[in-house]
Amino acid sequence: MRGKDYTVLDQESVQSRLHLPADQQFSHWESGLVRQLYDCHDVAVGPEGCRCRIVVATHPEASKKSRIGHTRKGVVYALFFTQLPQDAFTASDVVALYLHRGAGPRPLVLSLARWTRSLADCLAMGLEPAPGTGPSA
Repeated sequence: MRGKDYTVLDQESVQSRLHLPADQQFSHWESGLVRQLYDCHDVAVGPEGCRCRIVVATHPEASKKSRIGHTRKGVVYALFFTQLPQDAFTASDVVALYLHRGAGPRPLVLSLARWTRSLADCLAMGLEPAPGTGPSA
């Protein structure tokens, strides 16, 4: 889901990640907007400090105020919170799944194939997948 708790941007682990090169670029087919994606795992969010994966999408501020995201020092930040595993879903997959468009079926099929392999690896080692991540999820 897309989130608005931009205080997570101030966390040391997120700041450290944002100072490194982006994991991926995501281009929206309709607007042509290119976002830099930063994959931050195991970030504490909310008053309870729940741990989750956050994909931070950034792009330079335009002359027209962005309707989505939070602007800091000329950069627009959008947050995507997920429990999808990093080894099965890339940062781009997470954003594409949220937007429900722009990615086409191929990236989704590739992501599902990686997830299936990850699940098969867990089962082969006698491990059970985390709750909410199995085939019935």
